[in-house]
Amino acid sequence: MFSRIAQKWFKIDLESIQDWLDEHKNLLIRVIVILGLAGYLFLLPRYAIGKHRIPQMIIFATLGIGGLAVLISQPVLATLLIIPATLIVPFGIGTGTQSNLNAGILMVLACAGLWVLEMIVVHKKISIIRSRPFLPLFLLMVSSVISLGFGQLPWFNMPHASMASQIGGMIMYILAGVTFLVAAHRLSLPSLKWAVVLFLGLGSIYLFLRPLTNRYYSLVYPVVSLFEQGATGSMFWIWILNISVGQLIFNHRMPLLLKIGLGGMLLTFFYNSLVLGREWTSGWLPPLLGASAIIFVGFRRTRILIGVFALIAIIATFPSLQSTVMGGNEYSLVTRTEAWEILLKVVQVNPIFGVGPANYYFYTPIFPIRGYYVQFNSHNNYMDLLVQTGIVGLGLFIWFMTEQSILGLRMMTKVPEGFAKGLVYGIFGGTIGTIVAGMFGDWVIPFVYNVGFNGFRASILGWFFMGGLVALEQTFQSQEGK
Repeated sequence: MFSRIAQKWFKIDLESIQDWLDEHKNLLIRVIVILGLAGYLFLLPRYAIGKHRIPQMIIFATLGIGGLAVLISQPVLATLLIIPATLIVPFGIGTGTQSNLNAGILMVLACAGLWVLEMIVVHKKISIIRSRPFLPLFLLMVSSVISLGFGQLPWFNMPHASMASQIGGMIMYILAGVTFLVAAHRLSLPSLKWAVVLFLGLGSIYLFLRPLTNRYYSLVYPVVSLFEQGATGSMFWIWILNISVGQLIFNHRMPLLLKIGLGGMLLTFFYNSLVLGREWTSGWLPPLLGASAIIFVGFRRTRILIGVFALIAIIATFPSLQSTVMGGNEYSLVTRTEAWEILLKVVQVNPIFGVGPANYYFYTPIFPIRGYYVQFNSHNNYMDLLVQTGIVGLGLFIWFMTEQSILGLRMMTKVPEGFAKGLVYGIFGGTIGTIVAGMFGDWVIPFVYNVGFNGFRASILGWFFMGGLVALEQTFQSQEGK
């Protein structure tokens, strides 16, 4: 309708304009980038020395326009930038609450926006690839919105969480799904190689330098501190170990020097997690169980023997193993168990869809825990899912993780030798480790009053690489079709 009015009244040939824009698109992008950089280089020094009192947002906007132009022309580059944005970029946008939308989240949203815009403007249709994990994940996102609605009901004679916190809790579910979908639709085998290089490269810097912080503080700490708070949560350790193990064992085409480098990185991982961070069970037990799953499914002929030896080793070393796993966490385990019992009482008011995102934190003082009427969180993703989104949300999450694990097992026989096979095994192990991590804290879908948006930085890594498995599935399905 608009095009008809424009052509009739203003004599504008929209098709000619569109053709001209398509023909000169690359030139226009270069002009925008050059002008943006030139303006930035002109304004920044003057702003720094006080000659011009230019609001910071003008400078950020200039950078943003130039960067957006580059990302529009290179959508895969934008997707890859999710990893460094998640790990080391300190930028964030305030939400009016105590939480900020950090650079990792903003990059995910930007990539999602570009993807949707491309489907609408370029392809003229919304196209979603078919993969079995998509349905439960999409339904989980929908169920979080439904639970938000149920969260407005007065379940108890207590005030519930603020609307901002409830929406923030729901956004955690949406962001998890969006990260998965963006990775699944944007990544390919070559870009996944770059994603692994970026992740392992940045991660290895952290692993190698962290143990040296105390001895060479002035040299090392400025580098280690580049890694943002929340970026090195449990999911970081799960995925850096399992992707490394998958490549080291099952990428038979990897050059020897790279294998030696990966082996050295694994040694630093074990030193960081089992020596320096022994009491933090979330940092080493879920990653190790994921790696154990890789070895168990990867060596089919000897898996029974491996299982028997592992069982004997566990029985023989059980007292020391129990001490290592529990560390100083016996009291924590007892209090968590009592907390879960209380949360089961809370969810009884609406077991199907739960009491809504973030709300249970304000309902817990109704029931005493060890004689105290206090607010607390579950420190358990599965309990969070149950209380916030009910049986429906918990069931959908379990369904999704089951489909994701089955897809990993199926892809092991479909991909060729080399990087792809190593990555499939690594993502499978990472998925198993992620499933385990949910028992030790809200690492997978953070609770807004605990791990929160800062901790979602590490969660992005898991959802990103799990989405990468679907991208691999589509790559090799299309090759089989051809």
